Amino acid sequence: MPRHWALPLGQSLANANGYLFRGTRNHPSYTLRFPPMIDVLIVDDHPVMRELLRQVLELYKDVMVVAEAESGEDAITQAMQFQPAVALVDIHLPTMNGIEACKIIKLRSPSTAVIGLTAGEPDYNDIAMISAGATTVINKADVLYRLYPAIIDAVKKVKTAI
Repeated sequence: MPRHWALPLGQSLANANGYLFRGTRNHPSYTLRFPPMIDVLIVDDHPVMRELLRQVLELYKDVMVVAEAESGEDAITQAMQFQPAVALVDIHLPTMNGIEACKIIKLRSPSTAVIGLTAGEPDYNDIAMISAGATTVINKADVLYRLYPAIIDAVKKVKTAI
């Protein structure tokens, strides 16, 4: 016969995998993911860059890539469908650029934080991306050490703004 254990009412216990268990003596009621996952949308027209961003994000247990897009139009569609916490948007996209896509994503999904990505030196496009609603702009050469802190910061800024 299995042995049941219970925590005092209102208390919980997290195991080494980060899962939070709550329940009563005879009925473990549910399991929650702790901490909550940060859903991310990657938007870049270069497949190799999308793959690199995905690999960098897979290093972090609390981040999950929910969708990818290769154009501004596709980014808007994916953002509406998945409602990610963060959208990583390349400034230079074909047909609709990242600045226009950022404006529309922020209008239709205000709870999504947008982080701009650029390959060049800082210029007027970075300022335009921030004006469109992005929380920050990161050079693609710096994603390895700047991306995760920028995601955490962006999520905090959006939560305090709402």
